[in-house]
Amino acid sequence: MTKIFFDKFSKTPDYESNIIEIENIESNYLIIKITRPDNFYFESGQYIPIYMKDNQGEFQFCYSIASSAKNKNYLELCIQITGEGRGVNFWKNLTIKDKIYFDKAKGNFKIININVPIFLFAGGSGISPVRSLLLDMIENNLELKNNIHLIYACKKAEVFSFENDFIQLSKKHASFLKVHFIAEEGNFVNKQKGNILLGIENLLSEITINSHFYICGSPGMVNAVWNNLLDKNISPSNIFKEF
Repeated sequence: MTKIFFDKFSKTPDYESNIIEIENIESNYLIIKITRPDNFYFESGQYIPIYMKDNQGEFQFCYSIASSAKNKNYLELCIQITGEGRGVNFWKNLTIKDKIYFDKAKGNFKIININVPIFLFAGGSGISPVRSLLLDMIENNLELKNNIHLIYACKKAEVFSFENDFIQLSKKHASFLKVHFIAEEGNFVNKQKGNILLGIENLLSEITINSHFYICGSPGMVNAVWNNLLDKNISPSNIFKEF
């Protein structure tokens, strides 16, 4: 596919950034780091509409930000690049220094209460807003008194984005942060074998009546976790989701 770049769209984007780093994780995900515009504001958990063009014309997709809101130097995105599609082809053809155009951050996926046990469920590239929320909690609340459990699932054990970052965070904040990697196939070193619902079963003893649950991933994964929690008599008012 011929790479096409445009600095003109039918609507003028709010922001323009340069790609400064691309990490390819086993041809399943790209972690893309872009410069953060000086006047760009976002809250952890939000997403940005990104402008794209190809041989068929102009289109947009929305991607959640994976980095901390306090990081003023760059933004991070985790992009799934398996399968076919205009968005997948767009990202596969980008290189360092290419430009990304996007609009103001949107969305309302946020931590409601840090004073309760928190369970963060992420599947695949759904780790993006969950990571941002986690970093925000750690950076803004150095003395968290309740446990935070990150339950992060991918089909293959070798394709976890930000894996080393999470391991280091869990060591640094071992008093409250527990990270659980779950995969269906591959090398299970430091990982559990199964699907994301295994995370619920293994942590039943940790769940209290006031625990809060945050879920992000594919619609199928989100609905599976949601329904499983409801089956365990978790109040819907304590469950928050993002697709």
